[in-house]
Amino acid sequence: MELNPGKKPVVVPGSREDEVSSAVDKFHSALIEVNDKLLEELLCKELSYGHSNGLVEDKRSFITKIKNRNSAFTSIKISRQKIIVTGETAVVRHHFLAGTNDKNLPGKVELFILQVWQWQNRRWKLLARQALRS
Repeated sequence: MELNPGKKPVVVPGSREDEVSSAVDKFHSALIEVNDKLLEELLCKELSYGHSNGLVEDKRSFITKIKNRNSAFTSIKISRQKIIVTGETAVVRHHFLAGTNDKNLPGKVELFILQVWQWQNRRWKLLARQALRS
């Protein structure tokens, strides 16, 4: 028996979806602020971080790239975010528009993003991310 027939699930503040959304926001803030300590906390040790050009990085290489500002974000705006939580796994999809300053070269990037988050040690951690040019 459906509890909410024909309607989308309701996201209640304090819900698992809300917690994942907060983790996504913290991740984006850590990218802009180059907060490697927060990135260490938010990323799984098994991270698979896929870029739109086909490059895939592990946790260490991704954090190093951010710290060295080889991949630098000046702003990040997400829209059309959808979050599905099942058990201890969350799937996040959104449209990603960012100002960049990679190696001191200003630019912008517009992508579709898929993220997989996992509940570990009482917090959501990013396990995988894949980008696709929009």
